[in-house]
Amino acid sequence: MKKIIHFLGSKLHSNHLNMIGCDIKFRDLSFDTVKGEKVCFSDFKDYLIFIVNTASKCGFTKQYKELEEIYKNNKNKKIVIFGFPSNDFGKQEPGTNAEVREFCDINFKITFPVSEKITVKGNDKHPIYQYLLANSKKKHEVKWNFEKFLLNGNGDVLARYSSLIKPTSKKIDYHIQEHLAQL
Repeated sequence: MKKIIHFLGSKLHSNHLNMIGCDIKFRDLSFDTVKGEKVCFSDFKDYLIFIVNTASKCGFTKQYKELEEIYKNNKNKKIVIFGFPSNDFGKQEPGTNAEVREFCDINFKITFPVSEKITVKGNDKHPIYQYLLANSKKKHEVKWNFEKFLLNGNGDVLARYSSLIKPTSKKIDYHIQEHLAQL
């Protein structure tokens, strides 16, 4: 019998998940945004979901602009983008949550949800990233900022993209349009 944990927030330490050997259900996961709002993945069961770990002092930071472009261009379609700031790589997200929010607002006018800072690798990995890695064909740790995951609303990881692949690349656009057509 599968053990299921319902997360009442994103505060459960990922080591607890490993120790009790449970299955994580995507729709049970949630996170808090830099604006203090709670986002529950159960609210997006009929959506295409694009998850990206972000940083404000990275060579790939300009990808925020492309992510916002995708979000705005598909606003009337069932796709949502979630940014997850992380200081895991080169200490490139050193600011507070308030500073992350201000950076996104001033520099890129981001309108898609951005989470509080989280950890995306190692033993302290946030449950969302534990889920992503466990359910991706490529199970290796996230290698750098702006690695991307495309999921359906059931939490099936449809694709994973390295930081080198721009959000507006033909490859990602093709996958987004292909999967939007299936919704």
